[in-house]
Amino acid sequence: MGRFVARRLLQMIPVFIGTTLLIFLMVYSLPGDPVKAMFGSKAADPATVAKLRHDYGLDQPLIQQYWDYISGLLQGDFGQSFTGRPVSDLLSDAFPVTIRLALFAFVIELVFGIGLGVLTGLRRGKILDQAVLIFTLIVVSIPVFVLGNMAQFVIGVKWKLVAPTVRDSEDLTQLILPAVVLALLSLAYVTRLTRTTVAENLRADYIRT
Repeated sequence: MGRFVARRLLQMIPVFIGTTLLIFLMVYSLPGDPVKAMFGSKAADPATVAKLRHDYGLDQPLIQQYWDYISGLLQGDFGQSFTGRPVSDLLSDAFPVTIRLALFAFVIELVFGIGLGVLTGLRRGKILDQAVLIFTLIVVSIPVFVLGNMAQFVIGVKWKLVAPTVRDSEDLTQLILPAVVLALLSLAYVTRLTRTTVAENLRADYIRT
């Protein structure tokens, strides 16, 4: 067991290096100059641009920039955004909202996914079973970002059943719509998996006996 855990931990090293290197190179290859983008449509003073590039280390060779990036990550320093605010502060602000949204979506997925899976498994071949299968097929086929925009416009803006945007993350009623959209894809898989499992076990010998 110890050797297995150690081997898995060692395998994380090349995965971490490969992932961070790939992300770093993808961001680096994006067109445009991030320093000049900070000035927007205003003309940038060359001396100011050069100073900012030096402050952010953008005038260093690519390998040196990547090493500084990795060193900062390992020390818990995620750098600064172009607004001058530490990235760790931005993450700490978003983390509680992400946790609440993820937990809310998990509860929806757990309750409705398993519930619908059990019902359709017990009524396999019936109208309810066919309706749920069609529903889950549609949900799996639609990308989440398309489903989210459709739900926001139809349910939030047109029908005004729930808040279309989240203004107060501590208000759970405002998290209903994004949580449902976030949970739908996994809910579809859980429903189909639970349905198949229940239907197979109903045909088992110990159940018939």
